[in-house]
Amino acid sequence: MPQDNITTLEPTACLGFNGTVPNGLVAVEVDDEAFVAYPLGGMVVVQHATRRDGVCFLRGHTEDVTCVAASNDGRVLCTGQDAPLGVASPAVLWDLEDACDRILRPREDAEPPKPLKILNQHVSGVRAVGFNCDDSILFTMGARDDNKICLWEMPTAEPKVCVRAALDTARCGAFLRNDPFRLVTGGKAHVKVWRIEPGTYKVHDMDVKVGKLIRVVDCVTISGDDNYALCGTQSGEVIQVNINRDPIKDYNEPDAIVPKLVQVSRGRHSGGVKAICCLPGASKDNVDVVCAGGGDGSLTFYSPDLRQFKRWACDVDGPVTSLSATSREGKLSGYAVGTSTGNRYTLAIGGTPKLRGTSHVGAVFDVCYPAYSSRVFATCAVEDIRVWDARSKSELVRIRVPNLECRAIAITASGATLVSGWSDGKVRAFGPETGKLTWVMADAHDLNNNGGPMDCTALEVVPEGMAEDPSSDEPWRLLSGGVDGRVRVWRVTRQHRAMLSSTKEHRGAVTCLKVTSDLRQFISASTDGNCLVWDLRRYTRVANLFEATCYRSCFYLPDASQIVTTGSNCKVTFWEAVGCDAIREVRGGPVEMTALACSTSGNHFVSGSRDSRLRLWDYDGGIYVAEGAAHSGAINKVAMAPNQRVCVTAGSEGGVMLWPLPDEVAGPDEDDE
Repeated sequence: MPQDNITTLEPTACLGFNGTVPNGLVAVEVDDEAFVAYPLGGMVVVQHATRRDGVCFLRGHTEDVTCVAASNDGRVLCTGQDAPLGVASPAVLWDLEDACDRILRPREDAEPPKPLKILNQHVSGVRAVGFNCDDSILFTMGARDDNKICLWEMPTAEPKVCVRAALDTARCGAFLRNDPFRLVTGGKAHVKVWRIEPGTYKVHDMDVKVGKLIRVVDCVTISGDDNYALCGTQSGEVIQVNINRDPIKDYNEPDAIVPKLVQVSRGRHSGGVKAICCLPGASKDNVDVVCAGGGDGSLTFYSPDLRQFKRWACDVDGPVTSLSATSREGKLSGYAVGTSTGNRYTLAIGGTPKLRGTSHVGAVFDVCYPAYSSRVFATCAVEDIRVWDARSKSELVRIRVPNLECRAIAITASGATLVSGWSDGKVRAFGPETGKLTWVMADAHDLNNNGGPMDCTALEVVPEGMAEDPSSDEPWRLLSGGVDGRVRVWRVTRQHRAMLSSTKEHRGAVTCLKVTSDLRQFISASTDGNCLVWDLRRYTRVANLFEATCYRSCFYLPDASQIVTTGSNCKVTFWEAVGCDAIREVRGGPVEMTALACSTSGNHFVSGSRDSRLRLWDYDGGIYVAEGAAHSGAINKVAMAPNQRVCVTAGSEGGVMLWPLPDEVAGPDEDDE
């Protein structure tokens, strides 16, 4: 059982961004400081725009966040979420000003931020949200199977009206900049201008006359004078629409002024226009500047009459999905740019995009440190491996293998070789400084009976020989485990790789491999409920730690006297290494335990679980003394830095978190040695 006084762990950095959410990256200014808010799985991350340390997590959604919008005064944030068909999907209001204040002035033992309001009117997902110009009205738009627009009176968040958005699917919307009672929405084969009656909140919609032009509108922005709406389409054009219309008239009175299509841009963006944003009066001659982001990564600038500023055009890495106006000294000055590949940029008018952050796309499967350095660490996910600077929280190297998943990584003792296991059953080795491929074991794990590849799910380097000197031909050994239950031992040199042993005593996927410090034994954990101890000299099984659980992780104490395991039974079990008898077991939480990592001293270890909680344990006491929650999904892997000052967690939602550990755990810093 834990102690009564549990220390709260808070991450200092978050390396993650779900760039697939349309307009998910939002830039705001609070107290003359610039911040960004963006989705990551089922939560929203608020971070300083220029500093990489200091984050605030807004957690309250039960599914992935699908849309984000901030009020014009920067005080309130509204987010919507996905939901299965027919299931209620709320929109949530957050105190954005308080979240930013927590970053500027950290509070000890503060309660996590809680939602201000939960708005329940939609089912099957919320597609878009937005505030009007004076923040008195909020609109929320349901996803395809809901397809409703709801208006909420602020700040009480009282629902006023909920109507069908269109005959076909609505996809986006924006209030006018100067009129709080007019709204423009777009979607499949339609653009509409809405008028809201003050006081009664009755709505009157009018379709824009577009003639024979049939397009799917994915994004919309309003010109500075409220005369035009600029819409981005899936076919790659930007269309200009005159949104002036008559005031509300009686039913029998004909309309004299009808919103209509003005013109269509000449050029097209490959992959469609995914995001669009207007900066009023941003050019030198005080003309509005409209930026359109394409699915091909292009950024194109227009005036409201679609005259293109060709000299400002530029490109970023990945399809542009978010464009948000940024401020400098209270004046709109540029854009925050987000891409579906997880990159975040800032862009000044006429300037070059500046990379502000990168992240994995999809679940992060593994994380590891070099044995003797806490300055860098590596992570792996779908299609790529990334090496990070632990101090600047920036990406150093990216290694990409298209259409494959990297399931496991390991770094040799000297840090000169990064070994990785992939979903095609191959083991690939790279130089961690250059990212260059050095060798491949093409048949590391056999094909299954259907001829498909078998994932390599676990790796462990035996720290000897070439692991210390990559230029030497002295052999070293590598342990690998597959989804088929095979455990293999390899002899590796600079020129050759050979299999020394191949055994199949597991009936499930191998989830973890660990070797003792004296290099005499190693242990393999599997989902079949067996944790096998192997002789590393004879390559034979010497013991079986059987338990009614799916083993997820394990480790040896540094002196190899005990083994610790965890898995689906929600328990942490301690075993005697010699007799392999269970010494004790403690409950690690209410849900499945997924990851373990031990400190170099052996006095503490950390655990991760499927409820996204990280726990720090006192080894001798068998109790956890600190815990924290920041991920919105399961923690897949944890790694503790060799200096025991930082712990890194990899989440199933795509986030990588850096957690500072208490002083009683931390060892000497490398610069102090």
